Amino acid sequence: MVVPTFPNVPPAMLTGNTQLDSSFTQLNDSMIAAFRFLYAVNVSFDRYSTALSAGDALSSTLQIEAIVHYLSLYDDAVKSTANRWVQIESILTQLGVQDEVLVSSNMK
Repeated sequence: MVVPTFPNVPPAMLTGNTQLDSSFTQLNDSMIAAFRFLYAVNVSFDRYSTALSAGDALSSTLQIEAIVHYLSLYDDAVKSTANRWVQIESILTQLGVQDEVLVSSNMK
């Protein structure tokens, strides 16, 4: 099993709005989780390739199982991240923050 470490990520920004700050923190946490699980998939794939090259059927099978497990966790983390973005968009809308369209010809 892979025990992926957390990357060194600064805390989520603080806006002064408790609900928005909490949502940004949860977003940050879910993105870090997605990173960790995808890293674990990559490590497991490398181990699978090594075991397969060595003709070690048992180890390669175990690594396939680990890959599937970590892909499932990654999928959950990505869905959580998407939900956090929707939640943040909703909070921003409630706070009166409008979407802006930037036109490249208006930029200097």
